[in-house]
Amino acid sequence: MNYLLTLLSIFMLFGQAVAQRITEDQVPAIVLNSVLQNFPKAKDLAWKKKEDNTYKVEFYKGKPWQEHELLLASNGDILKHKQKIKVDDLPPAIPAIITRSYPSYKIDEVTYVRFKAKVYYKIALENKNKSVTIYILPSGKIVDKITSS
Repeated sequence: MNYLLTLLSIFMLFGQAVAQRITEDQVPAIVLNSVLQNFPKAKDLAWKKKEDNTYKVEFYKGKPWQEHELLLASNGDILKHKQKIKVDDLPPAIPAIITRSYPSYKIDEVTYVRFKAKVYYKIALENKNKSVTIYILPSGKIVDKITSS
């Protein structure tokens, strides 16, 4: 699983480097309609077309505004969905596991990620000396971590 997440991270970094900004009128109707049907209250849509013929869109929805990012296939299928969420929106097991596993850290940022059929949370943790990003399943199992100073 660590290999999969590392590979996914590299793919995301490389994929962002080869994406080209496009305007909404350059987005195929089937892709645009998929976003608007699934997220009818989406605001401030920013589009990119990637070399692999997928589309990335970033937008805000709801109040308070929640940041979302989608990766869509050219047929409109949602391949990946990322959404910034509050700590309170995490499954109950996760904060307890973080407190037990990283007692000197505080949660800085939480991102819900659905990639194909898998759901996990990307959680940025900080203390005075280090930052740690963990990838954790809804069950509370930590599947990967990245440490930086």
